[in-house]
Amino acid sequence: MSRTRRTSLNRRTFLRTVAGIAVGVGVGGVTIASADGAGDNLVQTGHVTDSKYALQQGDTCVPLAVITSDLPVEKFYNYRSSDTDPKGWYSSYGPASALERAETSELYLYRGPKGTSLVFMHGKRGSNGGGSVTFHITGLPDDGEWAVADDQYNASTNYDTFQKADDEWDVDWTWASDAKHGGGADGGAFRGLTPDDSVTIHPAFNEEARLYGQHLERDYAGKVENWRALSTDSEGSQWASLNMTKPVVIHAGQCGGSGGGSGTGTTTTKSTTTTSTDTSTGTTTTTTTAETTEKSAGNDTATQTVASGPGTQTSSPVGQDGLGVMTALSGILGTGLYLFRNRNEE
Repeated sequence: MSRTRRTSLNRRTFLRTVAGIAVGVGVGGVTIASADGAGDNLVQTGHVTDSKYALQQGDTCVPLAVITSDLPVEKFYNYRSSDTDPKGWYSSYGPASALERAETSELYLYRGPKGTSLVFMHGKRGSNGGGSVTFHITGLPDDGEWAVADDQYNASTNYDTFQKADDEWDVDWTWASDAKHGGGADGGAFRGLTPDDSVTIHPAFNEEARLYGQHLERDYAGKVENWRALSTDSEGSQWASLNMTKPVVIHAGQCGGSGGGSGTGTTTTKSTTTTSTDTSTGTTTTTTTAETTEKSAGNDTATQTVASGPGTQTSSPVGQDGLGVMTALSGILGTGLYLFRNRNEE
């Protein structure tokens, strides 16, 4: 009995092709995919570059990165609650959700078509931990706005507050531990930051936060263990861990000297690419490996690589200008060889 020749790609071959192309286009930026939920299948690439802003905490200076995409920050964050359409469990459902981390408070800059935003994210949707944070913020521009307020919804359980007095903001967040229903996160995004602004954040975490311990009957319990900011330097993008008891100042400009003060630690991931050829088959394989180097100079700050959740990939260019193209071609060539060999066997 003759066998039918397979002229279409099977699932394994298709995935092999897609993998080669996806790795190729991902090099040099951060690919952020939204969490699956409510029928979403949105995938948005946000490029991470130097923002021309710096964060100062005591004697430590951190050059801040900025995530740039063509989405307004409202869609990048995609906050959902009982009042939104579609509804969601009081947290981010957009590409930003890939950056969430349990028991961690984050801040980063985001640049979309409507301007630059300062984004705050606390905790991770679906995690087991709750938490409480109070930020007293000065220096936000008068013509700016909270484009995202997580949480703000019409119910008695909306405990978070965003209050302005004399050009200063007091923001109180508290979130529940609720892995079953997808709880465990809070945050917000203030849009309108300009190079003329100097923003100071006075943090109060856990017991120091205004809402800490006030709603234990609804499982609003847990602690924030880390505070971090998205930074960048000549070797790539990292999460810089901040001192949770000291204020930070965000301003336009660069860090002086080597780009950081005393008490700064860094963990930097470098990529190394090797190419090998199987002479018997003519197949060329390109492999990229990551080497992590840690430098520590104190306890005020430490740095982690930027990759932090599903759908997030990070690459640091290391002089391999053609790496993306080479990797994509290797996937396509490998698929062609696979089909050619199968045809001959049949």
